[in-house]
This record gives sequence, C-alpha cells and structure tokens, in this order.
Amino acid sequence: MADFDPAFGLLNATKRYPDETEANAGFLCGPADRDLFNGIIHQLCAELGEVITYGGVTHTNDRHTL
Repeated sequence: MADFDPAFGLLNATKRYPDETEANAGFLCGPADRDLFNGIIHQLCAELGEVITYGGVTHTNDRHTL
C-alpha cells in the first residue's frame, strides 16, 4: 500500500515524536506507546507521500512500486 494521502493518523489520532533519548537509544521494552507509534507512522507516511508527489507519481494502492 502506498496511498499516503492523507498520511496515517492525520486528523484525529494523538501523536508524539521520539524525544532525543529515544531517537539516540531506541525504545525501552514494555507496553507500546500508542501516541509515539502514531507519530512515527504518520511521519514516515507523510514524508514518503511527499516524495511520491514530488516525483509526479499519482498515489495508488494498486501497485507497490511507487
């Protein structure tokens, strides 16, 4: 799937992004932080979507080669 428009969790999902320690050392074991993972997935989808759009490619879920 590559239809990142809108990006995952754009509107109603609460999001947070990794702090400096998490960015440098990763995440601790334990329960998943939903807001953190929403933020990470949103960031990845939004940035990939921008690259796809910049390349002049139409977003689609019909192929996996965007």
